[in-house]
Amino acid sequence: IALWRLYPDLGFGFRSATGIKVVGVLTDVGEAAGLRLGDRIEAINGQPYTRLDEARILIDRQVGAENTYLIQRGGERLSVTVQNQPLGFGAAFAKSGVTLSLGVVFFGIGLLVFLMKPHGRSSWIFFGACSIFALYITLSSTITQMTPAWMESVTIFAAVFVPAALIHLTLCFPVERQLIAKYTYTQYLPYLVSTAIFLGVILNTDNIAEISPRWLLVITVYRIAGIFIFLGSCLQLWLTSPSVIAKLRSKLILIGSAIAISVPLLD
Repeated sequence: IALWRLYPDLGFGFRSATGIKVVGVLTDVGEAAGLRLGDRIEAINGQPYTRLDEARILIDRQVGAENTYLIQRGGERLSVTVQNQPLGFGAAFAKSGVTLSLGVVFFGIGLLVFLMKPHGRSSWIFFGACSIFALYITLSSTITQMTPAWMESVTIFAAVFVPAALIHLTLCFPVERQLIAKYTYTQYLPYLVSTAIFLGVILNTDNIAEISPRWLLVITVYRIAGIFIFLGSCLQLWLTSPSVIAKLRSKLILIGSAIAISVPLLD
C-alpha cells in the first residue's frame, strides 16, 4: 500500500461483473478527462484488446503519461485522452488499507478464540475459518496485479475456500452437529468441492480478474450457499435448540451478521 501511493491513477478501472471492456470504476481524473461509467472501450492507444494482460501491456503506466481510449457511448464513438496522475497514499489506503485492517481484525478474532480454548476441535475450525476469511478480505481490494505473480493464485484460493470454511464451521459452531460426530469424514467434503473448483479455475487462468463468467458464477453460488447454510443453521438452533447457550450464541451470530451485512447492502 505504501508503494501503491506512487501508482498512476489511470482514471478508471474494471469490474468482474461488467468485464474488461467496460469502464466499471471511475475516478476524478477519468471523469475530468471525459470518461463515464458504462463506456465500452474498443481500443487502447489505437490497439484493440480481448484479454486483461493485453490491456495491461497497452496502457502506459508512467506518471504523467497520456493514454487514449476509443470508446463507444450511446451509439457514438469517442476518443478520450487521460493523463496519469499519482494515486497518493490516501487513495491507496482507502482502496486497500480498509480491507487489510478488516483482515487483521478477523485473524485476531480467530487467534483470540483459539488461544482461549486451544484443545477444542471447534477452536481449530473457527481459527481456520477466520484465517481464510481474513486472507480473502485482505486480498479483495488490490490496486494492481499482485506481485509476486503467484499471489494471484492465493487470491483465487481464498475466494474459493471461504464457503468451505463456513460450511465446516456450521458443523461444529455454535454447537457440534451429530453429523460430524458420527461421520467425521463429512467435515472434509466442502473442501473437496472447493479444491475441484480451484483446480478448474486455475487450469484456465491464474488471475482472478480473468476468471470466466461460468466459473465466477460457480464460485458466487457456492459462496452464497455457504452463507445461507451457516446462517440457516444458526436460525434453526435459535428457534428450536433446547440449549440456552446454543440459543444465545446463535442469536448473537444472527445479530452480528445483520449489522455486518447491512453496510454492503446499503452500498
